[in-house]
Amino acid sequence: MMRKSCALLLFPLLLAACHPSDSFREAFSSGTAPVLESVTPQPDGIAEFRFHAVDGNVVVLHREVLNSAAPRAQLDSSVDIDPARQRAGATVTDRGVCDGETGRIAIRAFLIDANHYHSNPVEYSIDCGR
Repeated sequence: MMRKSCALLLFPLLLAACHPSDSFREAFSSGTAPVLESVTPQPDGIAEFRFHAVDGNVVVLHREVLNSAAPRAQLDSSVDIDPARQRAGATVTDRGVCDGETGRIAIRAFLIDANHYHSNPVEYSIDCGR
């Protein structure tokens, strides 16, 4: 009988130990989302993205073409910039949006890091010529 009552008393303590406190989770959380600071469209379909990533682990620039009937409505490019530069602030140049299209193209872009965090999205337009 004594064993049952001890087990019943210890069970809530075991459950409490399985659920870490909020401060513990915050202290050991993995990562901070990158921040896409600005996008500067250039002539001939080129865009420059200025960003910083506290974790320094951005791996993909993701773009979605918003106003095109083209079958490739999403475009991903790898980001190969060392972590120190990402932490300090870096620029990624995108050259692959027009790819045979003409006119003005509306695009939404965001960054993805190795922890699968997404940056804030930005929308911009590129002039791909006529």
